[in-house]
Amino acid sequence: MFPMRLWVVVVFIMLVSTVAAKPHRILLDTNVELDDVFAFLYRLKHNTLEFQLEGVTINANAWTNVGHAMNQVYDLLYMMGRDDIVVGMGSEG
Repeated sequence: MFPMRLWVVVVFIMLVSTVAAKPHRILLDTNVELDDVFAFLYRLKHNTLEFQLEGVTINANAWTNVGHAMNQVYDLLYMMGRDDIVVGMGSEG
């Protein structure tokens, strides 16, 4: 009986450790205003074991332009050493 309990505990620990090891995947949707830029930089600087930034989508509004916002996001990604993140363009305001 004891070996069966031990086996169940070992399997449970393996399942918990594999589930906990997978980071949450994030897609950041932004209009590249100041609050979004701070959140973006915070996310890039944070530990990637807990959260994994998969991509960034950019939408424009009355105060931003998608072309300029794309350049800013690409510059931030380059400066942070994260050229592996995909950037997508949304609609113009």
